[in-house]
Order: sequence, then C-alpha cells, then structure tokens
Amino acid sequence: MRDVESLFRWAFYADYGITPEQAIERMFPPKGRVLGIDTGCAPVDIKTSLFKMTADEMLTRVGGLIHRVATEQNVDGRAVAAVVAWEYEENWKGRFSDYLQAHIGWGDAGIGWGSIHDSAAQGVRPLATESELRCMRLAGRTALQMIGEIMSNTAKLYLKASGGIWINGEPAVLAFFYNTGDGVAARSAAKRRLVVCDDTRVVDLPVSENPMAGWVMKNLDRFRAYLTRPAEPMVWHAKARAV
Repeated sequence: MRDVESLFRWAFYADYGITPEQAIERMFPPKGRVLGIDTGCAPVDIKTSLFKMTADEMLTRVGGLIHRVATEQNVDGRAVAAVVAWEYEENWKGRFSDYLQAHIGWGDAGIGWGSIHDSAAQGVRPLATESELRCMRLAGRTALQMIGEIMSNTAKLYLKASGGIWINGEPAVLAFFYNTGDGVAARSAAKRRLVVCDDTRVVDLPVSENPMAGWVMKNLDRFRAYLTRPAEPMVWHAKARAV
C-alpha cells in the first residue's frame, strides 16, 4: 500500500504542482471555516491529520502516552498501537477521506488516528460537541486516549456479559471488537457465557478472519515496545485466546 500511496502522491504533484495536503488545506481555510460554517478545529488540530507523518513516527512520538493510557485503562498497549497502525496502513481509503469526513461528515464516519467512528466517540465523550469530537480524533494524543477507553469499556462489557471471560490482555481480541463494535462483542459474550461451575481457564475466540484482528495477530511482534500487562480483575473465570 505504501508503493500505491507514493505513486498517487507523485501523480498528484505531477498533475497539479502541489501536494495532496496543500490542495486540501486550500479547500479548507486555516480559520477552520467551511462554507461559512465553523468546524471547531484550530489550524494546529488540522495539521495533526494523518497526512503529516507515518504511523511509526506518530507511535514513536507518543510511545509514553500509549503506555500511560493502556495502564490507566487496563488493556495491553500493543492493541492500542496496532489498531492505529492498521487503520493508517491498511485502511488507506478511509485515511484519504478524513478531511471530507471531518468537515462535511456522512453516516457514522470513522475519522483520524484509529478511525474512531462517530458513535464510538460519542460513547466515551458524550458531552462533547460534534466539532470537538472531530478535532479530538484528528489529534493523535486525544485520539489515543479515546481508543484506550473504547477498548476498556468493551472489555468490561465482555467480562460481565460472558460471566467472567477476560479479554484485556489479548491484543487481537481487543482489536477485533474495536473494529466490529460492542454489538458484536455482546453477542459473542452471550454465546460463550460461562456458568459458575465451569473450570475452563482459556476460551478460544475465532477472530483471525477479521482483517484487522488477523493483521494484528501476524504483526504483533512489531508492537512489542508498547506492551503493558493489564491487571486481572478480582473475579474472572477464563482468559480469551485469539485463534
């Protein structure tokens, strides 16, 4: 995909004499207004968009923050780093449409680092305005905090709905439900719900067919620098294992 992107950027510059970033910034003035409507985004927020750096550069810059967010939210930091990288490198169509989604919007738009959808953003920031939510997702630091919270909330949902299956330490499982949403997580948990007398200690969750989760499984070693070890809850009966 990086070769395709490089070719696209070269062709764009050859045709128009400017980069895609410059073209977009001309479309959306730095005052943060589009067609007279205030987007709520200051220029500095817009310039943190995904066109400005690679995923690895961004992750390296905020590696300490990933560790802090993952520790606070009690999830494996590799999951946070991995979903950011997947959305940037594999979901490149979504990345190229970020500016349009952020400033015009359509459906349940996935925007910014981690491509957080409107509904998921509203779930963790219910008091924020639409323009504030757009800016939070375009800025790496606020996006990472939201990603961690989304994963943590889903893990809590799964633990309760499954009767004690703990997914916090399994990055591919966290990535799977981050990608598919809480509805899928709730149905999966109900399907595998444990009873008190179960002596199962490991529950296999088939997630590898999901593009994001499968990619995370294959590339997990790449994110070892972001490993954190979430604390087990006081009450749990089995740990999830991605298969």
